[in-house]
Amino acid sequence: MITLATLTLCTTALAASDRPVTVNQAQFEGHRNGDQSWQWQWEKWLPDKYRRVFHCETPTNGQYINWQHDSGTYQGGPGFYYGSWDQFKPVSWWPDEAYDATPWQQYQTARAIVAQYGFTGWGCGGA
Repeated sequence: MITLATLTLCTTALAASDRPVTVNQAQFEGHRNGDQSWQWQWEKWLPDKYRRVFHCETPTNGQYINWQHDSGTYQGGPGFYYGSWDQFKPVSWWPDEAYDATPWQQYQTARAIVAQYGFTGWGCGGA
């Protein structure tokens, strides 16, 4: 398992809006308590590229991203392979299953994967 307490994610060849920041457990502590409803308002903050890829991976009625998607192998709106969620989620206390995580948590985990592999991990990566 990767400990991201001091890991700086690679930002080479990513658009400025997709560049991850240095990840550490402390930066996520404020998201543990209080009003977290903004994490579900993905229409306001999810970048277009991620929106297209996630929509292609797990659409619901052809219109929305299915954040609670669970095929047993692929989970959450991005359709994470279950092992990828475990390996790349930046905070250990986030849910054990991607489909139980908020859209914002799923997006942050997807950013970690994109930083290392680009969008090649998704069948819809070209969306």
